[in-house]
Amino acid sequence: MQFQKSFIKILTAAAALWCASSTATVILFDVNDIGTNNTQGSWTAANLNGVNNVLFTSVGGATLDDRDRGASNTNSGDSANNEMWRDFVFARNTSAQESGMDVSIDGLLASTYYDVRLWAFDDSSNGGRNMTWNGQALNIPTNGDPASLNDQMVSFSAMTNVLGVLTLEGRIGSPVGDCCNVFVNGFELTAKEVPVPAPATVALLGLGLAGLGLSRRRKLSV
Repeated sequence: MQFQKSFIKILTAAAALWCASSTATVILFDVNDIGTNNTQGSWTAANLNGVNNVLFTSVGGATLDDRDRGASNTNSGDSANNEMWRDFVFARNTSAQESGMDVSIDGLLASTYYDVRLWAFDDSSNGGRNMTWNGQALNIPTNGDPASLNDQMVSFSAMTNVLGVLTLEGRIGSPVGDCCNVFVNGFELTAKEVPVPAPATVALLGLGLAGLGLSRRRKLSV
């Protein structure tokens, strides 16, 4: 009897932990021009110096560079997020569509899917900037500013490796524009929640295992 009580207590505690609701972690990164540090409020800074576990790597012979368009170039459509829109990192290359940049973020949950939103815009590029991020196409238009964070954005899911590193892959899109094609102003990471069984399901499983444990103990006692 004591064995059964102890066994049920353990299963009940395990079930409570298993069914506990988790809150998805959201991290916002603002990509800055080195030396300016114009970081959007409550966002985390990232730049070509590799701060805050974010590393930018050139791919396919591209050259990485950054720009800050200045406070006077306020985004009239979404001025509330202008610190994010005003500066960016970009890749210089026009010769190969397999070139661009990788953005690697370290220190995340291992082997976990993250929902990603990524923003790319430059008011001075005058269009013709075509790119893909993890296969999702995005272009910078000739005219018009983003009106909100729903504009100039691509979304996708990507999985971290066993070391907790997530890689965002920016590549030249089609058609290939002059000078520069792959841009990133900022990105958002949200860890996907793992589905858990309903409490009733876990409770039934626990009772079944408890009964099995008791039955086994009685047989051993004979």
